[in-house]
Amino acid sequence: SVSYLDEGNSSLIITDCVFVAHRGTSPVISVSGNERGLADESAAVQIENCEFLDNLSREGIISNHGAAILLRGSKFKGNTGTGAAIIISSGALAMSTSCFENNTNSGGTPGTVFVQSGATLTLNDDNVGYGNIIGGNATCIGVFKVEAAVDCAQVSECVGECQELGEGTCDGSIRSDAPSSVPSELPTGLPSQEPSGSPSAVPSRSPSQFSSGVPNNLPTGVP
Repeated sequence: SVSYLDEGNSSLIITDCVFVAHRGTSPVISVSGNERGLADESAAVQIENCEFLDNLSREGIISNHGAAILLRGSKFKGNTGTGAAIIISSGALAMSTSCFENNTNSGGTPGTVFVQSGATLTLNDDNVGYGNIIGGNATCIGVFKVEAAVDCAQVSECVGECQELGEGTCDGSIRSDAPSSVPSELPTGLPSQEPSGSPSAVPSRSPSQFSSGVPNNLPTGVP
């Protein structure tokens, strides 16, 4: 697992990594940024083109306390925990072009992605999910953003906004909003083969004007 503790304005970049079969109470990636609480000194963490497969963690696959996380082009598949796959307790999350498939949240928090009050969801664009399971009477399977000043100690008491993920798997999109490969309107008005007023391709002649190609007087008799 990765644990990143920052007290100032620094950055961490994690790209093209695969995290498989992690087992433990701690998250696969745990980020604590701006521990001193100073303005404009939050850590910046970029996670791009990474895969999180078949991990088991009590506190989420990615947990953020105070940093600004940019998540892009990553896959979360077959993970299990007592909370969401991504838990943003404070700080910010910008998430795009990522997929969540067959992950199980036993009900510690609503959603496959959980953003606590006081934290910020700055981007949720072109993310898809399929087959994710949420327990604890939670109804939100997508991204859950808690309203300000709401205590989510109990899932049933959580109040907030649910942003559903687009429908699609990590191996191939099945999103319903994908454009059709067939245009709704096909062009009409093919050019006429015999435009009005144009000369005919075959000259007009009577049958008697055509030569038969056979001579009138054929020789008779067989030598």
